[in-house]
Amino acid sequence: MIRFISLFFCLISVCFGQNLEQNDVFNNCILSYKAVNLSDESTIAAYQPHLNVTPASTQKLITTSKALEVFGPDYNMKSYIGYTGTIQNGELIGDLIIAPNGNPAFCNERFGFSLNHLQLQIEKFLEVNGIQSIIGQVAVIDSVRSKETLPRKWLWEDIGNYFGANPTSTIINENKLELFFTSGAVGSKTEIQRISPKASVRINNNVTAHSGTRDLAYAFSRPLDTEITVYGSIPENQKSFKVIAALPDPSMFLLDWLIDEGIKLNGVTGVILNNTPNQLLKKTVIHEVSLAQIVKETNLHSINIFAENLYQRLLNKGIEFSNNFHLEDGSGLSRFNMIQVNEMIELLKVNQKDDAFLSSLSVAGESGTLKYYFNTPTLRNNLMGKSGYMQGVRSYAGYLTNQKGEKIAFTVVANNVTEKDADIKYLIKKWLEELARS
Repeated sequence: MIRFISLFFCLISVCFGQNLEQNDVFNNCILSYKAVNLSDESTIAAYQPHLNVTPASTQKLITTSKALEVFGPDYNMKSYIGYTGTIQNGELIGDLIIAPNGNPAFCNERFGFSLNHLQLQIEKFLEVNGIQSIIGQVAVIDSVRSKETLPRKWLWEDIGNYFGANPTSTIINENKLELFFTSGAVGSKTEIQRISPKASVRINNNVTAHSGTRDLAYAFSRPLDTEITVYGSIPENQKSFKVIAALPDPSMFLLDWLIDEGIKLNGVTGVILNNTPNQLLKKTVIHEVSLAQIVKETNLHSINIFAENLYQRLLNKGIEFSNNFHLEDGSGLSRFNMIQVNEMIELLKVNQKDDAFLSSLSVAGESGTLKYYFNTPTLRNNLMGKSGYMQGVRSYAGYLTNQKGEKIAFTVVANNVTEKDADIKYLIKKWLEELARS
């Protein structure tokens, strides 16, 4: 009996201990992990840390840490208002210019900005400069309109939805377009009640009702499209069920909004400009945020369009990443991204005392994507990091404080997963709890 009990606890240790790969759930997938004690840099646990694996959203740690290194946490992202020409007797003989300037915080409600806020700022700008009418146009600057900004290796199923929004020069509230559906009995076709914000875009609705509770509707559109097609299904008998698509042409939307609602001046027409005019006068900065704020929101809430914005800024400066990071985008949405766990551990080592980086990580049981998971006495407040998930991929990376008060850097990535994601998450949680007790 004693021998049986010893064998039982031995098996529990194998299944839930540091040898994660010995669990049957991982038999048919690719598993790679490593955990290092940062006090002496000794390896506590490792399995195939040299493999190339797809990281999903843990890749955002690579993008954001490089952005902090290159630009610094106090680097400011800003949009602005200005004008060209001259003002005579309250009349602007020239153009009023709105430049989102690739600022991911532009009209972004996460930072307390909105279209209504922009309208107030425009009205204040006109008042301060004594502009009562315009003999000219309202212009939106879109310097990358004719360039390819959407990553080529994203799936068609992802493009057109809020998590696959194109990181354009104009980013309005993360380029989200909310579609509100009503549904009836299972199998019946739904109706679109309204969209927000109001955009001049045609919606082709092919969504039906199903008996479950999940949002299974997907929007499909290309950058600059004037229509969106929605397929899939939503729960039955809903009065106002929200599905979030991507705004295909945010610059054109902004221009339409400015003329229709944002600027109370009659007879004003609009135009989209590729470049900022040389003689831009009285430029006023609006919707300004620091890189540290952007990084925090990017990692804490896993915002793809923020990560893509930072990635493009890095590429535009000619910044290169480690040879062991083969990146196709900045957010981890592409299935073609490849990293090595060994290299991710090195990144965590380098950034272990970087306040801006650390404050962007979710805390187990407390914040971000880890708020409602790893919420056990062993892990709560002792684990901070980033999660990653897409179909067939589950990953985590970050820091864990063990019961001795020692800090551990860890990364675990599972690819080609066919088992239930809940089962994978459970086993990784048990593995992390074992590390915390080490």
